[in-house]
Amino acid sequence: MAGAMHAALALTAALGNDTQGQHIDVSLSESITAWCSLFALPLRDISDPLEAGLVQGDNDTFTTADGRRLSFATFEDKFWQTFRTELADEFPELDTAAYDRRADRTAARQAVNDLLNGVFLARDHAWWQQRLDALNAPWAPVLTTPGELLADPHTTARQLFSTPDGPTACPQARFPVTFGAGLETFRAPAPALGEHTEEILARLPAERRPADRPAPPDPR
Repeated sequence: MAGAMHAALALTAALGNDTQGQHIDVSLSESITAWCSLFALPLRDISDPLEAGLVQGDNDTFTTADGRRLSFATFEDKFWQTFRTELADEFPELDTAAYDRRADRTAARQAVNDLLNGVFLARDHAWWQQRLDALNAPWAPVLTTPGELLADPHTTARQLFSTPDGPTACPQARFPVTFGAGLETFRAPAPALGEHTEEILARLPAERRPADRPAPPDPR
């Protein structure tokens, strides 16, 4: 998938900036390595990757009282400070400014992670959804089944999925970008064997049609 996305971008760039043809060499290995390098290269001088700033106790997934999971990502200080001050009455352990700076939360990643694990485990998922939405907190439910994904309010509102007609058709995701001028990006289901044979042959000149397949009647 990484290679295909880079190939599409490369074709767009080449068509838009080059008046002559050229060969485009897309490497699957290099495509995914380039993506990972954004996270790997900053670790070049760090002996223990867990000591890197990329590993943070407040950017993680957490389990709620009813066993469901949610993701939480207070990378920016403003989100952490709003979260801990608004909930301090219900969770006194949050009533501390010790972790109000990103650097402090990173340095105390394990303590922060333990703190949040205990806090989120105290209420069920529905309670957290209501409170975190009200705080405009950076969070999301962790979807664990295809059914949850298909029924998710966001994907439903954005009409991300569709099921083509057909008894064996599988739901599919559209191209995840919408176009103001309109563009249909859902794919039709795979055709049955021979389903389009007559349609294809009708487009061929008579001399190229198989001898045993006469021209179809003119629909007019």
